[in-house]
Formats: sequence, C-alpha cells, structure tokens
Amino acid sequence: MSNDIIENERNAAHYNDLWASGYGIRYRFEQPYVIPMIELLGRFCRCPKHVLDVGAGYGFPALKFISTFMLRKYTAYEFSDSMDFMSELLDPFRDYCDITLHKETFKGIQVDDYDCVVALEILEHIVWDLEFIASLKSGTRLFFSVPKDMPGVRHVRTFQNHKEVIARYEHLVTFEHTILFDKWYCIYCKRI
Repeated sequence: MSNDIIENERNAAHYNDLWASGYGIRYRFEQPYVIPMIELLGRFCRCPKHVLDVGAGYGFPALKFISTFMLRKYTAYEFSDSMDFMSELLDPFRDYCDITLHKETFKGIQVDDYDCVVALEILEHIVWDLEFIASLKSGTRLFFSVPKDMPGVRHVRTFQNHKEVIARYEHLVTFEHTILFDKWYCIYCKRI
C-alpha cells in the first residue's frame, strides 16, 4: 500500500555513490519517458517563466525545461553530488535564464511564487511528501511523478494503482491530468 513506509529515506552518500558509479548519468539520459513528461508539462502549464525543481537529480529535465520553455528563472534543489554536473550542464543557459542551484535538501524551504513546481522521481524517496505539498501556496501548479509498483526498487513508497495516488494526495491537490508513462504516474495538478 502506498501509505506504508517500505524503506527508509536514503542520504546524500547513497546518491553520491550512485553518481560515482556512473549509474546516475546513464539513468537520466536513457529514460524514455522524461521527454514526454516535459512535453506534458508544456501542454498544461502554458509558458512558465519561473520553475522550482525539487530533487532535480542529474539535470537532464532541467536542460529540457529551460530550453523548451525559454525560462527566465529556474531554481533547483538537489542534495547529491550530481548537482555539480548539473551546474556545468546548465552553464550555457545562464545568459538568458537566472539559474539558482541549491546543493541541499528542500525540506522546509520557503516556497515563493513559482509558475510551476516540478517533483519528478522524488516524492517516493521522502517520508515528508505530504508536508512538502501542503507547504505550497493555494493555486500553485504542481507536476510530479510517482512509481507504479516497482518490486525490488528501494523507495519509501510505491503505488499499486492510480486510485492509491489519488487517495494519498486528493486532500491537497486538484488532479487535472494523470498519465502512466512506463512505470511512472505523471500527475499535473493544482494545490487546493
């Protein structure tokens, strides 16, 4: 069941080890659903100018967000060493986009006015997902992904079906669109 904690949260050292092994960069560039997920975001969040990306990972989605939407401002939080790679990856865009990268957790951050908050492949890794979504201002657009049942993968929680996703988050958001890409539910919603 999605609400049960099935694993403990991982710390930065875990993700740094993955990054050092080369897994992270291969993973990000090989996932076939990343580009369709970003295209989906483009259809539902028209012309975003300032995106907050939490659990930003290795930077490939950031690269696509900035170049696809010609963002004026991009803010990201990632606590692992992959943030260093991400910084280099995004350097060419700094001439027209105000890029702020925080190499730290996003727990307890002050959520300012953003056109959209993006949380791809992160909510299943933290026990405080509900707390984070509750901290968003009413009306904030949120685009997130959560895994459909993934046995053997270390997540805090997974979801057996779409109804479990709705049950977990419906008291916090209005669901506008949900699609299943591969083994990921991609949800576009608005904070109530």
